Amino acid sequence: LAGSASGIVLPEGAERVVHKKEGYEEITVPAPTLPPPEYRAVPTSVFSEVVQPALVGVPTLNRIQSRVFPVAYKTGNNMLVCAPTGAGKTEVAMMTVLRQIEQCVDANGGLDVSELKIVYVAPMKARVRERMK
Repeated sequence: LAGSASGIVLPEGAERVVHKKEGYEEITVPAPTLPPPEYRAVPTSVFSEVVQPALVGVPTLNRIQSRVFPVAYKTGNNMLVCAPTGAGKTEVAMMTVLRQIEQCVDANGGLDVSELKIVYVAPMKARVRERMK
C-alpha cells in the first residue's frame, strides 16, 4: 500500500482503515515471515565525547536501537518506534536527547544550554523520574 504525499509505503499485507468520523486511521501490519536481516550493532564509541558519560557501561546499541540510530541520532526527523516492552525504546528517546545536547557545544568545547529545551513525555511518572536522575 502506498502512503500519502509523505512517501510512506506500508509492507505487503498491511491493511489501512480510515475512520473519518472519529478522526484517525487504523493500520494493521502483519508479523514478518522471515527473520530480520543481519544487523551490525552500533558501538557507542560513535557518539561524541560530549555525551559519552551518558553511555558508560554500554558497549553497543541493541538491534532496535542500532536500526533507528541513523534517524534518532543523525537527523532531527520525527519518528515512531513500536517495539515490545524492554526492547530499548526509552534509550532511543535518549539518543534524540543526546543529539540535542550535542548541538549545544560551543566553540570552546563547553555546553551552552541557554537555548536548550527538551520535552520528554512518557506514559508513567516513574519512567520520567528515573530518566531525570
